[in-house]
Amino acid sequence: MLKIMAHETAVGSPIDRNTGDTKMRSNKAVKERIIGRELESETKVRAVSHVRHPSDEEVRRRAFEIHVQRGGIRGYDLDDWLEAEKELTQKLHR
Repeated sequence: MLKIMAHETAVGSPIDRNTGDTKMRSNKAVKERIIGRELESETKVRAVSHVRHPSDEEVRRRAFEIHVQRGGIRGYDLDDWLEAEKELTQKLHR
């Protein structure tokens, strides 16, 4: 009887071994990892969301200025718009 009790003390009794405590700890660890990832992704979203873009009206005015500087040549409206957007975005982030 003494040997069995010493063995149970070292290993734990059969009743204590499968109580689900290990499973609860692993579920808790998984939840903590998921929450950590969610917090990390929220931080990334916040960091990216602070980028300010020029308004359409600002881009429209600058695109027209570029159009006039080019000599009013038609067919470059998209190029003018993209150039205006690029210039204004760079100007905002300086």
